[in-house]
Amino acid sequence: MAVESNFSRLTFEAIGGITLKTLSAVEVSPLRSFIDQYFEAWHGGAPEEVLGYFSEDAVIRLMGPVGILAGRKMVADKWVIPTVTNYPGNIHQTTNFLEAGDQVAIEWLFTGTHASTGKEIQIPGCSIYWVSRGVIRRGNVYFNAPQPKRDPGLSALAPAHRSPLSQTGTQAPSNL
Repeated sequence: MAVESNFSRLTFEAIGGITLKTLSAVEVSPLRSFIDQYFEAWHGGAPEEVLGYFSEDAVIRLMGPVGILAGRKMVADKWVIPTVTNYPGNIHQTTNFLEAGDQVAIEWLFTGTHASTGKEIQIPGCSIYWVSRGVIRRGNVYFNAPQPKRDPGLSALAPAHRSPLSQTGTQAPSNL
């Protein structure tokens, strides 16, 4: 398992019986670079750019009212387009990053200003993605959004959508 650190390689040299540590430049894995570009696409505000990172048959589970999104079209309609539209220029700041094989776990802080209210939100979250052949094939996205729950005007996702879980008699919240 690789864990990102500030320094990717230490070199030890022995000079006169003293061991010195030499720090080299940070090397970024291809998977980390992929995720950085993916988050940059969210910031760019073009849904088609974000969607290019998902396979046609991607399955994404969003924790909360949206639930399971099967296929790129559903990922677009129920998550990417509403979020990019409601929070143009949003930023995902990576706070922790782990990778193992084709799987990544990213803790992030989403910051965005709502297009119609002008209110800024910050939502901490975590995404776990399985990436192969240059696209996200499946993932789980967890987030905690207490601020939008207090202010219905800050919904990032389509409030009319209910997950299958909300049809069991308890209604899921309509906002993030």
